[in-house]
Amino acid sequence: MTYKNIKGITLTEILIALLILATAFIPIIGVMSGSIKGTQKDETVLKAVQLSQQALSTALQLPFNDLVANKGAGGGPWTFGTADSTFDYATGSLNLRLGKVTVGNIDHTLTLTIDDVPFVFTLDTHDPMARNTAPADPSSWGWQETSVPRTDTQAGLYHRYTLTNTWTEKGLTDGNQRIYRLISYKARLHEL
Repeated sequence: MTYKNIKGITLTEILIALLILATAFIPIIGVMSGSIKGTQKDETVLKAVQLSQQALSTALQLPFNDLVANKGAGGGPWTFGTADSTFDYATGSLNLRLGKVTVGNIDHTLTLTIDDVPFVFTLDTHDPMARNTAPADPSSWGWQETSVPRTDTQAGLYHRYTLTNTWTEKGLTDGNQRIYRLISYKARLHEL
C-alpha cells in the first residue's frame, strides 16, 4: 500500500478554511455589537420615559393644591426638585420623589414645574321657559344663541404640570445631556 492513494486534508487546508471562516465572522460580530449598544441605549431611554411617567402620574394623583401649598404662596410657577437636592413628598399611599434619582448606574434629575394658567371663558345661558314660547321647535328649547362672556380672569383653577427628566448617558463624549419632558394639565372641578 502506497501513501499516494490515501486522500485526506492537510493541516494547511484546515488553517486556510479557519482563516476564511474567521474573516467572514468579523463583520457579523461587528453588527451584533452595534445592535447590542443600540438596544442598551433604547433601554436607557425607555427607563427614563417610565421614570418620568411614574413621577408625573403620582403628582397628578395628589389633591389639587397639595404641592403648591407645600411650596408656599404666590402666583407660581412652583418648581420641585433640582440636581442639587431631592424633594420627597408622601401622602397616604403616594410617594413622589423628585430631584436626583438613580436608576441602574444613571443619575436622572426629575424637575416638576407647576404653573397656574389663568383663563377666561364664556358662559352659555339657558332659558328654561323657552319651550313655552316655541313648543313646536325643540331646537330652540333651552340654550340661548348668545353667550355671556365672563369679564374676570379665573386663576387658581387650572394648572400646567411640566415634568423634565435630564440625564447623561454613559459613554457620551459630547457631554450633552438627554432631556425628556412631559406636560399635563389639571383642573379643580369643584370648590374645596
